[in-house]
Amino acid sequence: MSDYLEIDALVTGIVYADNTTKQALGRRFATYLGLNPGPSGQDEGSDGVGEVDGHRIYFQSKLERNPLDASRAAEFYGNLGLHQADIGVILAGVGYTDGFLQRLEKDPNLHQKFKIHPLTLA
Repeated sequence: MSDYLEIDALVTGIVYADNTTKQALGRRFATYLGLNPGPSGQDEGSDGVGEVDGHRIYFQSKLERNPLDASRAAEFYGNLGLHQADIGVILAGVGYTDGFLQRLEKDPNLHQKFKIHPLTLA
């Protein structure tokens, strides 16, 4: 039981942090994943990119207080193409709305173009 309380406290602290701190954490998560972190400050949607086993990976961290919605899915999908990724990893602070997942499913070729891994901080 205490593990859940500790994780909940950490997630709450992160999602209520200021944007500068969240951007820095996104870059650190990218580094931890073995990717090249995006630039500091205005990162144009990229927290990290890199190549693993010949696959271009795009990483985006959205540590928001609310579940990510369909507009965030459209943004993520667009960034996958912009960064010419094969694999997309997105990290949400508290999860995703049904609209987020449905928006990604609107393109019938999506899973042929990209492998997508939606993660949640908790």
